[in-house]
Amino acid sequence: MDNCTYQWPEVSCTVIVKAEFHTTEDSKEYFRLLLMFRVVDPNLDESTNSTASTDRNAVLTNGTTATRQLLALNRADVTLVKSYEPQEGTVVVWQVSLPVILVLSRMRQIRLEASFSSSRPTASAMLDEYCNERPCTTSVEISTQTSISVNGKADICTEEFWTPLRTLIRRRLNGRIRTLHLAHAPGESANISKMLHNLNDFGIEDLMIVGVHWPRVQKKHLRQMSDLKVVNLSGSGISSIDNDTFDSTPNIERLVLSKNRLEYLPNSISSLRKLKMLDLSRNPQLHVEHTVNILKNVNNLRWLNLSQVPLKTLEPLRHIIHYTNSTEHNATTVQLSGIDLSGCDLTITAGDVVFFDFMASLLHINLSHNHLSTLPYNIFRSLHNLESLNLASNILINGFRLQIGVKQTLKLLDLSNNKLSNLESIYLSGTVEEINLSENAVLEWNKKDVFLKADDHNRTWVKSVNLTRNAITTITENMVISLLHLESVDLGENPFDCDSCETPTFQRWLSQHKSTKVFNLGTTNNLICVGTRWERTEIISVPFNNTFCLPAVENAIFDPAVVIGLPVLVVAALVLLSVITVYGYRFEIAYVRHLVSIRRQRHIRENESIAHYKYDVFVSYCVADRDWVIDELQPELEDGPEKYRLCLHERDFALGSIIANNIVESMKDSRTTLVVLSPHFVRSQWCRWELEVANHKLFEDDREFLVLVELKKLDRKAVPPHLSYLLDTRTYLEWPETSGPHPLAWRRLKCALGESLYQRRKRDGPSERNIELTSSCD
Repeated sequence: MDNCTYQWPEVSCTVIVKAEFHTTEDSKEYFRLLLMFRVVDPNLDESTNSTASTDRNAVLTNGTTATRQLLALNRADVTLVKSYEPQEGTVVVWQVSLPVILVLSRMRQIRLEASFSSSRPTASAMLDEYCNERPCTTSVEISTQTSISVNGKADICTEEFWTPLRTLIRRRLNGRIRTLHLAHAPGESANISKMLHNLNDFGIEDLMIVGVHWPRVQKKHLRQMSDLKVVNLSGSGISSIDNDTFDSTPNIERLVLSKNRLEYLPNSISSLRKLKMLDLSRNPQLHVEHTVNILKNVNNLRWLNLSQVPLKTLEPLRHIIHYTNSTEHNATTVQLSGIDLSGCDLTITAGDVVFFDFMASLLHINLSHNHLSTLPYNIFRSLHNLESLNLASNILINGFRLQIGVKQTLKLLDLSNNKLSNLESIYLSGTVEEINLSENAVLEWNKKDVFLKADDHNRTWVKSVNLTRNAITTITENMVISLLHLESVDLGENPFDCDSCETPTFQRWLSQHKSTKVFNLGTTNNLICVGTRWERTEIISVPFNNTFCLPAVENAIFDPAVVIGLPVLVVAALVLLSVITVYGYRFEIAYVRHLVSIRRQRHIRENESIAHYKYDVFVSYCVADRDWVIDELQPELEDGPEKYRLCLHERDFALGSIIANNIVESMKDSRTTLVVLSPHFVRSQWCRWELEVANHKLFEDDREFLVLVELKKLDRKAVPPHLSYLLDTRTYLEWPETSGPHPLAWRRLKCALGESLYQRRKRDGPSERNIELTSSCD
């Protein structure tokens, strides 16, 4: 005997006992047994015990003396949690009073799981004996569990079934059924009233009846089940519960009535003073005002689930503030620690701030799936104990702001599956351990301090960020600096473009910086490329070719004389070189003039033969600009009266072919190539290669081939030379930055694209000559 704790007049010790069991196979089992002793000195009468307490404590401090004294106690003086009696030989049988769990996984099948600790071999033998005469089998799945599976021949709704089981569990095993789970079996039915009547004396604490057709619940169903602590009646088609149903079950702590057709709660719920959790979710016809009134005396309620109950507003719940308190205005004692209002079609306004002001004890709030586009900034200003806030699957947009207590740290803020794209526009006044921004549209950001507190750049406002399934195509140098402030970041399933000029920076960060843990969908697997030629390749393994990238000049020191004189020298040299070139190639220049004239004539003839073209326009764009191409460009051009036919790589490329061949052939089959220019396009090595191919065909073919649209403003310093040349020598269309229909811009673009194949064929058809066609340039 060791590890004793002395707290007069009780001693609590842990006793290590070795017991040998002889069943069908020899087995040995070791276990720990907790014994509680009340120490009584047989030499002293009870009246002198208190005066001698000091001396007795001294005696107990001596381990040897204490052990002899405790072992010498009479049985009547010792309260044992468990006792044992030796039988013949070395066989030890424990008389136990441990939980017996009864699980009915189907309506006509029963599963009995008994936790008998050290007495498992004895219990197993008894259950084997029980099943020898009945249609059931026993098995041992876990070292401390014995189970019974009863086949379909046994009718569990009859007294004939329960009488022998009651004899076994209540008498021979000195046990009780703590948990009863009933689940619906398709095509089967059962008499619930008769079933529950047979279980009244088993002392059931956990009752679950799920999926059973049970439209009305009555008091007789739960009569004499005063030990019930957990009741789950979900998904049973319940439309009414008698008002006195729960009068005989005052000890219920958890009540689940979800997925039913309830309109009103029974009045007897107000008598459940120990109720801590109430789940009313997915009851679409529930009258919330009446429900809140029923809860007026349930002062211990800690968790309320109203998920998918059509509340519309928080107004019906305001009564909780008054009904759960002794006085109407003393609202600070509301003790709810969690509330689930997901899928309630809620609209939350500034007037609802008061609602949360009176629920300062809230730890968990679920407002997901409510189509919320905005929230009042200070809506949770008084919730200084809040640990998790779920705002997932709403329509929150850029500019999201939220006030959290200055000294408070929110463990989890879930903003997943919203409409956020600009990380720099999110503002939180407090601190968050983890923010979930997965399944938004977050793009690259420029601020190095995006994760630092606005009022203290030595501290971050967040520790871990989940950015999975967003629109991030690369990690820039500024992004790397900002991510170094985090403990962890998850970047899985983003469309990383491994042809970007930022790829080496991304690779260095992944391989060298270990202060921030980088995850891929919660795992430590390496991040991978998406699209282009490096599909499914690990980013860290991509061999980078910087041929098309502008070299960065770092730490350069410029002399003013050099800065001024060098351009002058270059210009003078270029002028001299131009004079020499013109003189030396004067005959070639004359030839080019004639060649241009010839090509002009060929261009005229081109209009007479268009049969070999499949498309009007080949569209070259970066994946980051896909939304504009698919949502605006394609409908405007293909569905308009001109009916341009576009070639889009994700829709029209031949499957299984090499991407480079697809691009060349598609350009050859198209009258025009439309290049959608943006900073993402410039950074993408693959997009620049497409531009090179188009530029080559511009000079190789004898037709106007290239149309440039600047969708987003370009930084001319970062533009490659060949693209800069095209922008300087060709007219390009600057797309308006404001949102709107932009009819003038669309008319200019269609004018640049010219007459569509559809219009030409319709004009030249033998029966269509008199049809008036729409002009894009009017």
